[in-house]
Amino acid sequence: MPVDKVQGIHTDVEPTARAGVLAYLYERLPVSIQRKAGGIAWNSAGSFGYLFLHALSIVLVARTAGAEAVGVYLLAQALGIPVSMLCGLRYHDINATEPEITRISGHFRNIAMVAIPATAAALVLWSLFTEGDTRIIGINIILANVLQGFAQAPQGRMIRLRQFQSAAVFEMLRGVVSLLSFSIGLLLLDSFYQATVLLLFGWVMLLAMEYRVASRLSRQFTQQDAGTSGVIDQMRYAIGDSLGLFQTSSVRLVVGVIMTEAAVGILGATALLIKFIHPLSIAIAKTALPEVVDDLARKDYRRINLRLRIINIATISCVAVFASLGYWATPPLIEWLLGAELRPPPMVAAILMVGAAPLVGSRFLTHLLIALRQRQAVERSAWLGLSCSVVFA
Repeated sequence: MPVDKVQGIHTDVEPTARAGVLAYLYERLPVSIQRKAGGIAWNSAGSFGYLFLHALSIVLVARTAGAEAVGVYLLAQALGIPVSMLCGLRYHDINATEPEITRISGHFRNIAMVAIPATAAALVLWSLFTEGDTRIIGINIILANVLQGFAQAPQGRMIRLRQFQSAAVFEMLRGVVSLLSFSIGLLLLDSFYQATVLLLFGWVMLLAMEYRVASRLSRQFTQQDAGTSGVIDQMRYAIGDSLGLFQTSSVRLVVGVIMTEAAVGILGATALLIKFIHPLSIAIAKTALPEVVDDLARKDYRRINLRLRIINIATISCVAVFASLGYWATPPLIEWLLGAELRPPPMVAAILMVGAAPLVGSRFLTHLLIALRQRQAVERSAWLGLSCSVVFA
């Protein structure tokens, strides 16, 4: 009776009969390669799925509510995303320094200590510069992004237990909820305000489902699971990683203050295409980080250097490709998807795309610095990137 090498489950069906030649060859690979490939595939699927559905939501907003509505949506996100990132930082910090906390409710309480004051500050700042329906729309969007921060706890537990499939499914479900909310609100109810209310309600329900699934998985948590990649105490230095993710938000806010909501929409439309570069690098980082920590424990610096060379070659190769795509393909594509109002100038699109090339390797390199406990290097590079983004804007 054949045995599934990854899960150890006995089956009565031969691999070739079950999934064909590709599955047969896949099951002949070493178990470690199967796990890495599966982790990268599921992480990529979740991120690409969410981004694709999120992009469709932006297209729907642009086509039905106009460029200014896209700008309002992206500006509110610019205040909500930093709160979500702070929640993620808090989760990683507690997960690293207090690994004995295995209940999701314990992580929720610790995240709330950061989320409540940060959310209050974001809501006050938004309320000071907006009024009417725009104020309520922004509040709903900010709160929805805060829920993403709380979702770090159940999603992080799934990844910690290497349940990449469950984490990917819930990430794609967030995109489904976003698209359904905007579809119902804009197409059936003809109201951007009601669409954001539905978005907030849908994400509350989804977070409750994710909490329940992660709690059930947590019962499988053992000390052996915690030691698979070591207790990654280096993650307490992840403040630099979070600061790097503030760059997009800071640029949107600067453009929104100096120019108009429509200008933010143009910038955000271009950035939306750039975001499709992120998922693969994020998936590689999520899957490779435990391996990097294991390499460090074994002092296998040759493998670490090999990974660095591959990342550098990929990053350099992407510069010319992204520049060409930005100048020639991005403006007409955005005009076709979102309308002429959101078409960016070709040179602006090319510059933004070239600036996105380092993102291919930055996520992996940041996590490598974290694993090496180079806190000052991480923080210095993150602050430099944040400052350059604001000055450039």
